[in-house]
Amino acid sequence: MWRICYIIFQGINYQYSIGEISMRISFRLKLAGFAAIAILSMSIILATEAYFYLDMENNNKQRDAVNSLVRDIYSIQLDQKTFIQSHKQETRARIMTNCATVTSAISQRSDLGDMGLSFGAYTAAIGKMFDSFDNRQQASIGMNLAQDKALQGIQAVIDAMDKIQARKQTQGEDLSNDENAALASIRECSVFAYKLHALQQAFYLTGDEANAAQFAALLKSQILDQVDMLANNISEAKARDACKAIKSNMLAFIDNGQKGQELFRKEMLAIANVQKAGEEAIASANNMLATTDTVVAKIKSRAIVTICGIVLIIAVSFIILAIYLIRSLLSPLNSAISQLSQSGDAISDAANRISASSNDLSEGATEQAASLEETSSALEQLASMTRQNADNATSANSQMDQTKQQ
Repeated sequence: MWRICYIIFQGINYQYSIGEISMRISFRLKLAGFAAIAILSMSIILATEAYFYLDMENNNKQRDAVNSLVRDIYSIQLDQKTFIQSHKQETRARIMTNCATVTSAISQRSDLGDMGLSFGAYTAAIGKMFDSFDNRQQASIGMNLAQDKALQGIQAVIDAMDKIQARKQTQGEDLSNDENAALASIRECSVFAYKLHALQQAFYLTGDEANAAQFAALLKSQILDQVDMLANNISEAKARDACKAIKSNMLAFIDNGQKGQELFRKEMLAIANVQKAGEEAIASANNMLATTDTVVAKIKSRAIVTICGIVLIIAVSFIILAIYLIRSLLSPLNSAISQLSQSGDAISDAANRISASSNDLSEGATEQAASLEETSSALEQLASMTRQNADNATSANSQMDQTKQQ
């Protein structure tokens, strides 16, 4: 009986060990799968973050490049205003250097779009402004040379007339009425030249068309014709020829002045075009900055939504896997517990049987002990009877011996 119980107990232990090993292997495999999924999920999240980071980094680099270009354009505009006021060549050289630098920077990037076109138009407008300035400067130089030549001629005639007057006065004579009229016209012509020059300079400084209108009104004066006509009344040939040259010099002066005015108007138009092109370049840059900021904001928003979605999906997946893992672990545990319960029941039944057998054996032993006691008592009674019989026999023999002796 005890051998049977031992065999049953060993069988239960063997089944439990196999189940435990299987459950542990299954748990480790599932845990490894769970860890692999966790690593894969983190890799997906990191890859997504890296993608959005690189995208944002590219847009930030574009934004930094545009900001740098905007600063350069503002610097060019400041130098442009300084040049318009001072016309310094070093300012012009700095503008051209900065324009070349910005153009080179724009040409090295393919993501600046309309900004490159707008700055190209701005650079072209600056070039036209410089050309207009150069042309006007040439006209101004021609005007100044013609004016100087005309004034020198006028002064030469005045000096010659003064010498004639001084010589005649030593002779007790004076200039004729025609010569005095010619001298007065020549002096008036000098004032006329200075007025034209002053109006021209005022027009250049202010851009006021009223100065140009006054300049044109003075041209209607007949002073040049009077000087040319009165030159024939001068007695000395040298002074007469110098007086006739005054008109041609003054006409050259006036012609250069009128050309200078037209070129100045073109220069003002070129300056306006430069300012407009500069504003358009800045506006294009600001639009690009705004677009870049919008794109960066969208990328951030999309990154947040995407990563949150991935995290949510992964969290749900983890919850489902955790539930599955817990259930898959609980099922063998429940099975093992059930088996243990069944084994416990079997052991309990075996113990009950062993207890019943023990009780049976105990009752048999008790009955056998009672039988032995009865047998022992009977044997003791038999021995007592035997001893009594022996005593009786001994007594009978003694009595028989006594009888024989008598």
